[in-house]
Amino acid sequence: VFNFNDFFLIVASASLAYSVRHHKGSALAALNQVWCAHLPVCSTAVSSSFRSFILWTNRHGLHLLQLFKNIRVWGSVFVGLMVLIAVFLIRNTIKMTILVRKDEIAIMRTVGAYNWYISLPFVLEGIFIGFWGALGPVLICIFGYTGLYHVMNGMFFSDMMSMLKPYPFVLCTSGGILLIGMVVGMLGSYLAVRKYLRWTR
Repeated sequence: VFNFNDFFLIVASASLAYSVRHHKGSALAALNQVWCAHLPVCSTAVSSSFRSFILWTNRHGLHLLQLFKNIRVWGSVFVGLMVLIAVFLIRNTIKMTILVRKDEIAIMRTVGAYNWYISLPFVLEGIFIGFWGALGPVLICIFGYTGLYHVMNGMFFSDMMSMLKPYPFVLCTSGGILLIGMVVGMLGSYLAVRKYLRWTR
């Protein structure tokens, strides 16, 4: 008697075998190998249906893997460009702040303030700007992903692709976004301070 739990176990095992091969060879061969090892005897109808599923996986599986790979690569490129733009904008913001406060900076230099004492407020301002800039994506991540998870019942268009549970996933992701925002703000302000506050004491 065919058990659908065994069916999904076979599919998962075959997927694991295919992953171990580092996408070399044929997914059909891997699926057939696990199929023959686990279910040597089954009805003709079930065997035909499963082998049709194998053929579909072999035909479209690599396309899906390539699609996900392209999304990951181009998504990383897009995020990198956004980080560079954020650094540039924060750098210009701190630059304008330094130019506006040039009289106060001159007075602080006259009375003997150290470089780090003059630079620290600008660096903290950059971190603060990065924090507030990352707060919007954090809220979208928390409420958006949680809402999407409940609307789609934890499945991403199919039972074969399940979504991660919102907690602690959104908390870790939100913490990472905030950390990246603050680091980007600190980097942008540091570059501005290093260029426009060039003196030694």
